[in-house]
Amino acid sequence: MFTAGEGSKLGVYYVPQLGKAPRFARYLEAVTEELEENKEVLRHNREIFEGMTFVDKKTLGDIDALDLIGSNSLKPHMHGFFINSKL
Repeated sequence: MFTAGEGSKLGVYYVPQLGKAPRFARYLEAVTEELEENKEVLRHNREIFEGMTFVDKKTLGDIDALDLIGSNSLKPHMHGFFINSKL
């Protein structure tokens, strides 16, 4: 989609719902498919971590829960853990 604006350059946008990308920009379809796959991964992760709260080791110490490290109550993630929000 080309749009005219106040500047001298045209705005160029790819809208996947309108059809295939033009021949000179076929790479956009691959990028769009990759983004759709990432949305599925994010949706899946959101379902897994729903009802969970992220905490770091310092916070676990503050709530006297360091003994939970290594148990099924915590899911390790990057520099901290996910813990059930109800806990």
